[in-house]
Amino acid sequence: MGIKISICMPCYNSEKYLHYSIESILNQTYQNWELLCVDDGSTDNTYEILEQYAKQDSRIKIYKKENGGCAAYACQFALNHIKGEFYVSIGHDDEISPNCLEYCVYKYNLAIESDKIDAIIPDTLFYFSNNEKKNYKISPKNKNAVLTGKEAFVLSLDWSISGFALFRTEIVKKCGYYTDGGMNGDEYSVREFYMNCNKVIFASRDDVYYKYIQVPVSLTKKMTPRLFDIYKTHMKLEELAKKHKLPSKIIKKINRERYSIYKNLLIKYLKNKNSFTAKEQDTIEALLADNLSLLKPYKNFWNYFYYRLCDEKGKFIVLFSCFKIYYGKFNG
Repeated sequence: MGIKISICMPCYNSEKYLHYSIESILNQTYQNWELLCVDDGSTDNTYEILEQYAKQDSRIKIYKKENGGCAAYACQFALNHIKGEFYVSIGHDDEISPNCLEYCVYKYNLAIESDKIDAIIPDTLFYFSNNEKKNYKISPKNKNAVLTGKEAFVLSLDWSISGFALFRTEIVKKCGYYTDGGMNGDEYSVREFYMNCNKVIFASRDDVYYKYIQVPVSLTKKMTPRLFDIYKTHMKLEELAKKHKLPSKIIKKINRERYSIYKNLLIKYLKNKNSFTAKEQDTIEALLADNLSLLKPYKNFWNYFYYRLCDEKGKFIVLFSCFKIYYGKFNG
């Protein structure tokens, strides 16, 4: 039978894509899996479709819960029910190649000291259904590389390696999912999983991949107030990097990304402000203010004297961490 793999699929208003995702699991050449589908408060026919699949295959387990606002809530819910030795999450609009699970298990069995392997990463194909010329793949230069957990964490920060991986279940359960990180709390969680791994290997081959469908209007791309709550994830990443004593250049990198996120969120808000209700504007502006208040530059020699930022009034320089001087209008 081989190792059992638990697959979590958070589902929210998934009726357009659900067939493709579930069929890609049913078509796996590796059979020892369970699929846990969590309907996160859908308002369409998602749950009815899930019921049909559950009747067809006893390996498919379905659950229904109130909407939590992000995939991390659904994944955390599923952790109470998983029984496999390894765990993986798949998007409700994504797919995996037919031999993906089989090759991951093969690479695991092939690895020396496989009991110390805590994560297996197949290639990830970014697939643009409306323009296949834009498709690209994340694949390691050294397919036989073995990474430490810290190395995998660092490489995942800029997507040098993908977050789609089979993780040892005990690690996922120990860490749990971060559910206070806006719409991208699961991105923090995956990186925390990596940080807690002993060894990470790749299952890289041309015909083995996670197909990450780039839907033009996915949940994470819609202009909603929840989009402006994602800054907490990178703040947690910076805290995690400090906790594990990663090199200062890595912490600075995350810190710079936090500033970039603030600026990009501010640009989005100012460009789309009129599309939000007055109540939504108040919510978003409170989130932006909280984001700004939590930003503390990772100190180097020059940061003690000045650093640059921006707000809705314009661009400014902060001198000696207390004097703010505006030097230009903010135009995005």
